[in-house]
Amino acid sequence: MSNHTVNQLRTFSGAAAQIAADIGSPTGTSPKKGPAPKAVQDPALAAEINKWKQPISITKSEFSESRALDFATIKAKFPEWQGPYAPHRVTPTHTFEEYVEAYGGLESGARLEDVPHITLCGRVVRRRDASSKLYFIDFEGMSSSAPVFTPITLQIICSEQRLSPLAHAVAKAIRQGDWIAVKGFPGKSKTGELSILMTDVTLLSPCVSPIPQQLEDPNTRFRHRHLDLIVNQKRTLPIFRARAQIYAALRAALNARGFVEVETPILWTQAGGATARPFWTNSNAFGEDFHLALRIAPELFLKQLVVGGLHKVYEIGKVFRNEGIDSTHNPEFTSCELYQAHADYNDMMKFTEDVLRSIVHEVTGGSLKITIDLPAEAAMSSEASEDRVKTAHQSLTINFEPDFQRIDVVPALTSMGVRLPENFNDPAAVPELLVEVRRHGIQVSEPYTNGRLFDALIGHFIEPLCVQPTFIMNHPICLSPLAKRSTADPRLTERFELFINKKEYCNAYSELNSPLEQLSRLKAQQRDRAPDIGDVEAHPLDVDYCESLEYGLPPTAGWGLGLDRFVMLLTNSLHIRDVLYFPIMKPQAKERRNLEEITFNAETDYTAWHVHAKSKPVETGTQQSTEST
Repeated sequence: MSNHTVNQLRTFSGAAAQIAADIGSPTGTSPKKGPAPKAVQDPALAAEINKWKQPISITKSEFSESRALDFATIKAKFPEWQGPYAPHRVTPTHTFEEYVEAYGGLESGARLEDVPHITLCGRVVRRRDASSKLYFIDFEGMSSSAPVFTPITLQIICSEQRLSPLAHAVAKAIRQGDWIAVKGFPGKSKTGELSILMTDVTLLSPCVSPIPQQLEDPNTRFRHRHLDLIVNQKRTLPIFRARAQIYAALRAALNARGFVEVETPILWTQAGGATARPFWTNSNAFGEDFHLALRIAPELFLKQLVVGGLHKVYEIGKVFRNEGIDSTHNPEFTSCELYQAHADYNDMMKFTEDVLRSIVHEVTGGSLKITIDLPAEAAMSSEASEDRVKTAHQSLTINFEPDFQRIDVVPALTSMGVRLPENFNDPAAVPELLVEVRRHGIQVSEPYTNGRLFDALIGHFIEPLCVQPTFIMNHPICLSPLAKRSTADPRLTERFELFINKKEYCNAYSELNSPLEQLSRLKAQQRDRAPDIGDVEAHPLDVDYCESLEYGLPPTAGWGLGLDRFVMLLTNSLHIRDVLYFPIMKPQAKERRNLEEITFNAETDYTAWHVHAKSKPVETGTQQSTEST
């Protein structure tokens, strides 16, 4: 017996007794009933069979070669076979849902052999061999209606007597992960499991890499999301199902309120609408000296649409910020921004409560409360014992039903002992603000600007109070260059941020619509961008936007929601990577696999399928890095 045959048997055979029976039978014949074949009685072979009972470790190349041998064997015996990759699509007669609806009511043991043959297409989950002539295959398809991404599993009953020799050979070669088209008739097993009794099978696309039984390593999960979706279906699919529900519920809520979805540029000559560092590139069409930025927000474009007469607009799309990566930040993320004419930030607070409640209600199936897990250090914080926070061990209940709390920035800071200078927006107040920040032991890095120092004070004193949904409101002008000045205090703006569990989710304000004041505010931002201060996140001077305001921006409220972070909240995910299909990961020294030999055997007229993959590390000049988990 060759080593290759042993490896093949170890990988694909069923129970050890069945393997022994197969070995003891002549090729192409069925194992005989009665005493075990003499070959099994050999001590060396018996010891080898016992090893097969243990978990098997097989390399990717071994698995691929073993499958290749199966396919080559079928092709040699049945030259007419067009597999293993079906040359044409196979159209299913039913979806899995339709099949369950039509035949789910059958009695146990029923067989509808007179029903015209049905075709179902799906992916193999597992197979179980009862004998060499009877075996069962579980395969699944996805729900085509709500809730989305819901797998439906059906059983295939495979009996040699109902199959042609070719179909039987193909069916015996089917493994976990294969995409197949099954033709057959409905029935139920004696235990009441809805099944399709196979009469023919087409291998649509084989799985030629081994699927692990478990997959926990974050590096592998997030770098190979396709494998994560296969192996960790129960963990991963509910997250992306909820993500789709959140997007649909948000769009439904906005459309019902008369908002129109639009699209604005991702590449532009400037990146405005937020205080953040952009990514830059250049255009081959306009020359290397023509620089383009990936947008950090769609705000300025959307407000120009309001100037043009589109009074209720929103956009759900990607934004890009060249900043740090942590559990709640990814350089590429999805936001929803909207703008409504003839509204202000008070309207947006009511709007936020209503829309978020409708989304939570949809995702939870009727509740306005969610329970989330906390990191160990968060569970021990003093804020976890506030009146409206209920904690048990390391969990927290968030309640969206009551009116959201409101915290006014300046009164809150002064009540906590922060001594703010009277002219806190003036650059001359930076030394006093810095002294106050250091007096309270707050760490803040350069450059020191009014906005950065004020933001540090808010982060230290106010944000930790925002466990339940809370509006932090009325920010200083130095923090809000695009927001309208407050009529109650000209040093402040009509702005709020929504915080939940001490993290920001929404940002909104009454929009500044005076072109002269807007130009003045942006010029002030340029002082912070100057080399002597060096705040690269300060807002750039966008003259075109200021000129657009000369045509009249009606009183307008703007609102933004970070969707990835909101999905994290509603799916109880502790890291943003869990809710992104393909998160950015730290680069590693890669391996490339060269498919060096795919040979054609003219004598037997079939592709040999022996693929020799050799790993060659890419020469990077550095050691392979390890992604932090």
